[in-house]
Amino acid sequence: MDSPHGSIEAWWPDDGPAFATNANELLLQRAAESERLLGSNLPVPDMLAAGRRVDVHERIQETESVEAELWDGIRDALEPVRRLIGGDDALVPPAMYEQHRANRERVVARVSPVRSSVPFAFLAVAGNAHGAPRWIFLRSTTGPPIVDLEQVSGALVEHLRQDPEGRPFDDEAVDVLDRFLQAAATHERLLLPRRMQRALDQMAATTAHWADRARRSGDERTALTWLAIGRLAHADLDERPDPYLVAERWLEVVGPTRERYRDTHRNVHYVLLSDIDKDLRANPLDLDTVAEAFSALPLAAPMAERVTACILGVPETTTTPASHPPALVRRASA
Repeated sequence: MDSPHGSIEAWWPDDGPAFATNANELLLQRAAESERLLGSNLPVPDMLAAGRRVDVHERIQETESVEAELWDGIRDALEPVRRLIGGDDALVPPAMYEQHRANRERVVARVSPVRSSVPFAFLAVAGNAHGAPRWIFLRSTTGPPIVDLEQVSGALVEHLRQDPEGRPFDDEAVDVLDRFLQAAATHERLLLPRRMQRALDQMAATTAHWADRARRSGDERTALTWLAIGRLAHADLDERPDPYLVAERWLEVVGPTRERYRDTHRNVHYVLLSDIDKDLRANPLDLDTVAEAFSALPLAAPMAERVTACILGVPETTTTPASHPPALVRRASA
């Protein structure tokens, strides 16, 4: 990925059985890759102590086999996206895909309005702090969006398989785009990995409990501080820190509580965030430590500034509004 070369060689170590990869190590590697690329809400326990040794030739054969596309978790998750440029449901011809893939122009955002009987919007939204752009498909400005990759890909095929005609990026298209951007912003939390969503939910509920506890004891100042920290987990703030970073900081501050739970529950294979809810409610964290962890977090850029690509379905009206310049914006030279 991002290599300046047309092809590369992959070299695999073959140091003998004593140094062969452990099967559990391979599982942990894949879990880590999945966490980085797709997000995960399931911490994998320490399994390095035992496991079958995996022969390097077996790993090479496994990686290069067609079957790997069917069973490997990471590849399977991205398969719906690959089908958009290959296979029976392909929307983009290979030549066009290669042309744009190799394009070195630095485009901030590309908006493609198309004629449609119903309004819709597909948005590729760059992450604030981590990971690849997230996809979101909206069929309306009031209903829930589609964020699952396979379902988004299916919706794209459904609305674009007839190759709808393009249309001007006029006032009507701008109005439709603005309404969809506002709707997408209200559902931005859905674009986070599920583990991060769960962390924000736990943060909001737990800090509210601590605030109520402080208020009942007569400590209004502490209660207000906990409520202010808890508001960082909500998506309805006009100016708020990057929600991914907020969730990440929460996972860091509750890390010792999770380790404590793990130490006292050795027979439990997986420690989930919900396992420590009771402990957190009964034993509030140090307020100064938590406040320091959430201080000086960078603000999240508005949704509109992080959309890198958009396909916009605009229903036709009887009027023809004035056209805007082409919806292609390039970065200014440094």
